[in-house]
Formats: sequence, C-alpha cells, structure tokens
Amino acid sequence: MSDTCVFCHGEGGMSREHVLPAWMSREFTEIAGSSARFLSLEQHADPVDRGAYTIRHPYLRLRDNQRPFSRRAKVVCKSCNNGWMSRLEAKVRPTLAKVVRGSCIALGTEGQTALAAWLLKTMLMEYKAPSAGPRAQQPPMVPQVDYTRFYNERAPSSEMRVALATMQPPREGPRLVFYDSAIDQMRSENGKTGYCATLRLGYFVAQLLRIPDGVPEETFASVLEPPLHLVQLWPATPIVLWPPPAPIRDDQWESFIRLPEGDLL
Repeated sequence: MSDTCVFCHGEGGMSREHVLPAWMSREFTEIAGSSARFLSLEQHADPVDRGAYTIRHPYLRLRDNQRPFSRRAKVVCKSCNNGWMSRLEAKVRPTLAKVVRGSCIALGTEGQTALAAWLLKTMLMEYKAPSAGPRAQQPPMVPQVDYTRFYNERAPSSEMRVALATMQPPREGPRLVFYDSAIDQMRSENGKTGYCATLRLGYFVAQLLRIPDGVPEETFASVLEPPLHLVQLWPATPIVLWPPPAPIRDDQWESFIRLPEGDLL
C-alpha cells in the first residue's frame, strides 16, 4: 500500500478513509447492520463499438452480507481526511440525510456543486477500496489525474456530467437495497478512457459520466442530456428539484448502471 496521498501526494500520516462517511452509521441506525451489495469494478468483457469510443462493461458479481459502512481505503493522508474532505461531508450531510430517506429537496447552485463534489469524492474512494472481483492494472479505469484535479478544484471537472435519479419504493418483498455502486468504462479512439460511476443510497441515486479526454463533447450529445428519470446536477443550474418524476424500478437497476448503448441514460 502506498504511503502517498492519492489527492495531495503528501507522504506519511495516512488514514483509512470511509467510502461512506462514519456519520451515516449514526444517522441511519436502522440499516447500519443490514447488508449491502457490492459490484466488482473491473474485469471487462463484450466491448461495444460506438465509433469514437468503445464501451467495456464490467463483469458484475454481487457480494452479499457486507455492512454498508465498513468499506475503507487507506489512500488518503490525515490532513486531507480531517481537512477539506471533512468539511465537504459536513456541508452535504443535511441534504444526504433527507434524500436517502426519499424526502423532497430543492438545491441552488452551491448545493448542487457540493453534492456533485461529494459524489465524485465517494466514487473515487469506492474505486480505491477493496473490490469484489479482480482488477485489471493497466490502464486504470479511473486515472490519477481525476484525483489530482479534484483536489485542486474541489469540484468535478469540465469532462464530467452528474445527474440524479430516485428509486421507486418497493411494493412487496425485501426492503430497498441501501447501498449499491458500479463503474462502467469506455475507451476512445485515442486510447483515453472514460467511465460512468453510479451510486445508490436508499432512495437516492447519483450517476457521474466522465468523458474521455480529447473526445468532442458532441460525440456524447445523446447521453449528456438527462431524460425524464434524471435531473442534471453538474454543471450546476439555477435550481434542481429532487426527486425527478419518473423513478427507477428495482428490476431496471442493472440496466441503469450500464453505459448507454442507445438512449438509456
């Protein structure tokens, strides 16, 4: 394990950063001991040629009976963990405490930027945490530049788009899965990679699309405009109302987390 912080590149004084913040285990005591599902992040198969880029879907493998607040990654220094990362958690905590339970919210530009930054931080930590399946080492799905750029800018980059969705309440059977996450990769003609990272927390769903460097934005025009079941979070707009009018059913989840091959996203 490296002794260099993945964000600031400082050496020494490393700490184990929670993928999901510790405060959530106190906020959601009713599910702190419940199971969550984790998906392997890499093990690509069946590439889909889309011309300017290729989608490589990960091999997904569920791992049950894992507590949702137990995942950690020892890749962050104490200065980052106790400094700007802690301040970001405090800023988004009131919002997250509501949306995870399905409460309606309205977010201005500042709130949107903070929530988008929190999603990026969480998915960057998820990528560094132990995975449920094998990981290909070269090239990495999430490049180091995304960690460094996020540390410097404290917001998603111009190559990223973030949208929000909500899960439909279950009508019968087991209760709603609390925590689920996945990362899907795409590779452009110039060899650069991008990805689609999705996080589910109770009723709250957030999805981040990272366009490969050097690929014209118009190439992704069909996936950058959120449809009815998604609302744009980043780049920020004057106001965002959540939840969107069309929730995702549980049986649609595995299709939703995949990079779109048509007009899915």
